[in-house]
Amino acid sequence: MGWFDWLRSTPAPVIDHPLFGQVRASHRPRQGSWLWETLGLVATPRGDGGLTFDAGENGPNVSHERQWNTIIEQLDSLTEAAAPLIASDLSHWDEVPFDPASPWDELEWDGAHLGGDTSSQDEFALCYGCRHWPDALITVYFENGRPVLSQLDD
Repeated sequence: MGWFDWLRSTPAPVIDHPLFGQVRASHRPRQGSWLWETLGLVATPRGDGGLTFDAGENGPNVSHERQWNTIIEQLDSLTEAAAPLIASDLSHWDEVPFDPASPWDELEWDGAHLGGDTSSQDEFALCYGCRHWPDALITVYFENGRPVLSQLDD
């Protein structure tokens, strides 16, 4: 077997979801699940963002839609709740202090990862960009509607 023989010989499934638009799947055999991602950006009150989903082979379902609607309704309060974790991640960069009291001064909405019914509906992640560090991506993981971990990738 050659180096690339393990690659999929058929294109990844693409479906047209009524809420999320076109989404594409990647099978994750080790996890026994599928990772779906939007092919376009999804509009929100805080700007456009990309979405990924843990979902079965049929793609995002009603549980993902409910989770997404809840996140959008609470995006500002979720971001404010995550701000102290984000501030801790950014604290070693003294050039521009991050004020947790007004997180949108520094953050730009980038997207979300939804667990839907493959996990607790309260498990999801929100992603942000930084205005002063455009190559950085901040991902905040939530459990039971509360931020539990912030990860900075630059």
